[in-house]
Amino acid sequence: MVEEFRDVAAAYGTAAQAVTKGPAWLIGAIVTPDGSNNTYIDVYDGESSGDSQIARIRAIATTSKVALFPYPIKMTKGIYVAIESNLESFTILWSHI
Repeated sequence: MVEEFRDVAAAYGTAAQAVTKGPAWLIGAIVTPDGSNNTYIDVYDGESSGDSQIARIRAIATTSKVALFPYPIKMTKGIYVAIESNLESFTILWSHI
């Protein structure tokens, strides 16, 4: 089934945060390390790290990781991103449902 998107948004961050509240499509993410060590982000369906973890996206120390899911992931409560140390930034690609 192909979903129709009303819009696609890119949310940039450097700290743990709720990207969006309420239902959304998770399309992908870019994880950029600070160059000193490997890092990752955890993506949750909700507004905190106490909600269901959906993905962990890892990047090696010197290379950004682009992760585009083959199909959008339906997030029912929102999108929350928790970060690991050694992270320079992340970008979440998402759309309203």
